[in-house]
Amino acid sequence: MSEKILRLSQIVGQATAVKILRAALPPGLPGSGYLFAGPMGLGKMSSAMAWAQAMFCVERDGHDACGHCGPCLKIENGAHPDLLILAPTVKTKKVKQDIDIDSVRELIERLAYKPYEAARKIAIIEEADKMNLHAANAFLKTLEEPSGDTIAILTASNPSRLPATILSRCRIVRFTPAPIGEMVEYLRGKLGIDEKKARTIAVMSKGAVGASDPERLKEDIELRAMALDFITDARRAPAAKYYRQARAMDKEKNRETVDKFISMILFLLREMAVMKFTGKYDNVVNVDIVDGLDKAGRGYSGRCILGLAAAVEELMAARSLHINPFLTLSLLFLEFRKDP
Repeated sequence: MSEKILRLSQIVGQATAVKILRAALPPGLPGSGYLFAGPMGLGKMSSAMAWAQAMFCVERDGHDACGHCGPCLKIENGAHPDLLILAPTVKTKKVKQDIDIDSVRELIERLAYKPYEAARKIAIIEEADKMNLHAANAFLKTLEEPSGDTIAILTASNPSRLPATILSRCRIVRFTPAPIGEMVEYLRGKLGIDEKKARTIAVMSKGAVGASDPERLKEDIELRAMALDFITDARRAPAAKYYRQARAMDKEKNRETVDKFISMILFLLREMAVMKFTGKYDNVVNVDIVDGLDKAGRGYSGRCILGLAAAVEELMAARSLHINPFLTLSLLFLEFRKDP
């Protein structure tokens, strides 16, 4: 079963990147090397596939692929002979995913042939920042001496890991978090949910469409609610409530959950500090719970919030030294119980 390829017009929150890619479609003249750079989940690979489809489309509708011609359908079926894709793999006896020199050499060998049916070939190296040094150096020559019928697209979440020689030979197309409003509209249409739920998912996914699966975000949303409840009530709630919570987290022995909970508290404290010192919500990320943040902040002075944030940072550092969850969470609770 083929996977539906998005069209360029369906890429969410990347107007600048899409504008650059559309300008390079025929009759425009595309470059030989591109680097799609930005955090995971922002649509770099989806955009690379959408652009390749538009580039090969024989019935292109303005600046987008038609989605139904022969080349478009071949791409959706993973069967277009002039589209080559290389992604990281786990080799035998290894745990870490990478792209090794043998895989790159095989790609280079295939690029040496003339296009089969299109005017040019397109090679996409997914997560190119996982190329090891030998592989990166091997591919460098392809970028240094490009043939006129080949376009190389590299995607990278950490472009700084790529050699400077590769960076200098690629046009960098930056992918940034989608605006919250645009994400909300996309999620409402896709998931059929109300605006409040869509806004929560948009905020928690940090503007990354690829990270906007409600099931994957469920734990983060619950931890954020717990963190807000903790900040709001820690000073007046019975101590037993939070010691039980600490015991439960310690019993689960889930280091990641504890660390995410503490990190979420720090995140919300910083949001509260912004609100407290500026009196504005313009730069608040958690716009869907701004009323809750405002309510929580009433129990703390600005100076106290900054002090708590510093204390939480110290506890996060302690966790990195494997201090057990119960002790860390108990100390966290005591920090919030101190006199302001």
